[in-house]
Amino acid sequence: MRIWADVYDASGNRLGEGPVLTVSGATISRALDGAGTFSLRAAGTDARALALLTNERRVKLWGEDTGGVRLLGEGIIRKVNMEESQTGVTRRAGGPDVLDELKRRNTLRGRIYNQQTVATVAAGLIALAPGWSVDVDAGIGADLVDARYDGASVLKAFQDMAGRYGYHLRASATASKTLELGAFGDSNGLRIHKIEQVTQEALSNPDLLMVQTIDTEDDSKDVVNWIEPLGAGEGVAALTLEHSTRTTPYTIQTMAAPDGATVYYLKDATSITAYGEIQKIVQFKGVAPLTNTDTDIENAANALYDAAVEYLTRYKDTQEAYRVTVKNAKTSVLPGDKIHIDYKAQVQMGGTFVDYLSVQGDFWVLKATERIGLEESAVDLEVSNIDRARKTTA
Repeated sequence: MRIWADVYDASGNRLGEGPVLTVSGATISRALDGAGTFSLRAAGTDARALALLTNERRVKLWGEDTGGVRLLGEGIIRKVNMEESQTGVTRRAGGPDVLDELKRRNTLRGRIYNQQTVATVAAGLIALAPGWSVDVDAGIGADLVDARYDGASVLKAFQDMAGRYGYHLRASATASKTLELGAFGDSNGLRIHKIEQVTQEALSNPDLLMVQTIDTEDDSKDVVNWIEPLGAGEGVAALTLEHSTRTTPYTIQTMAAPDGATVYYLKDATSITAYGEIQKIVQFKGVAPLTNTDTDIENAANALYDAAVEYLTRYKDTQEAYRVTVKNAKTSVLPGDKIHIDYKAQVQMGGTFVDYLSVQGDFWVLKATERIGLEESAVDLEVSNIDRARKTTA
């Protein structure tokens, strides 16, 4: 693949007499619901690379292969270093992707949205970041939300709204400085297969990704199927589901607390049958009545219910996750899309072939890291049956 980089200042003005053309490799990591990262390496003897690839410069990385020209990613340079070896001198630069700009813009205090549409709230938040735009999926644009932000970054505000109402966000792969907000989950048309023999026909198929390595993990440690959701406030003053009018998909249950107070909770019967009852109190501190009127208290309780349902939906099942390295990617794989895996591996035991791994289905792309070089490239994917990031010790 041929790779080059356009460089801009913080105001979006293009710098230099042209792009940096000596880029010999790049890594672009795209994450669901947050900022990813990028890094590149260029010739250390290239005067243009030395002059342009400096801290806080904005970079657009482009690539061209048999699939054509595409935008590989955008980022902000936060770290630069020079590397000298027997093969020559290399200029390296890297940092977060362009979504990090939204971390540096703040909602300030008292930014209130009362029964506003998602489209209205998104437009109001993105207006706080000059030069940015937001693409709201038509399917959620008219949904009503309640929100209050006090001193949150613009990115955190979008993440809060997305997490509370079951949406997702990501940087656009085609439009500069554009945030995409939606339910996502559409198929990207790509298929991951185990290929026993690489043929020219397989290499020329743009929808076929060939497995290089695969690692699987089924994790049930975070399963929760009974939750008492609490909103803003402490102790007896915390918001509960008492005034919620929601009835589906879960019926609001009640029981007596040790002190005699009423506990309002939700549970998933199917998950309880499978794993036993696993209880947790979950607090959503960002959910609070905007005023003390009955209407606003009901709206807040309904917003709390919606957030609790999204939490329960994502934590009631065992997470089936895969780390897959694939070859032959000719398009950008985006987090939030679904990708099809059809992979079967066998081992011979006593003359009989036994499947030790058999995977077939559509999985959420949680993270995609594209490693690109002049001679070859590969994509490291993290995919899951559930659209939530896997938790690690870090």
